[in-house]
Amino acid sequence: MTTPDELTRTVIQARAFLVEIGRDLSLPEAIRQEARRLLRHYPSQEEMLMAGKLEESAGKGTLLLPVFSSAIDEKPLEPTQEDGAIAVWRAAIDLFGGDRTAADRWLHHEAMGLGWKRPIDVMQDDPQ
Repeated sequence: MTTPDELTRTVIQARAFLVEIGRDLSLPEAIRQEARRLLRHYPSQEEMLMAGKLEESAGKGTLLLPVFSSAIDEKPLEPTQEDGAIAVWRAAIDLFGGDRTAADRWLHHEAMGLGWKRPIDVMQDDPQ
């Protein structure tokens, strides 16, 4: 079960991720624009912590449990396999000088140095 501080931290980190997407020039403009659109109404860290504080004080003496927390543990979340895939995709785009088509072609074609496997398959099999 997700705890209020974990949920609060995740919402705050999701905002930071949307900000990063909105600024990443290697992504298509439509994706960056959508991230910026979502951010217009996305709560700030201060708003999330205030919501947690209000829920904690309103729930005292009742059976209602808070959804959010007024404090968060600052430890980072464990990186996911998806985070690694995004990093590899961005590195491939950089390797090919911003050419997304060339990066995509390289990721999806067999490579001698990988035992004739596709980089995308190796990445999924061994997401180190």
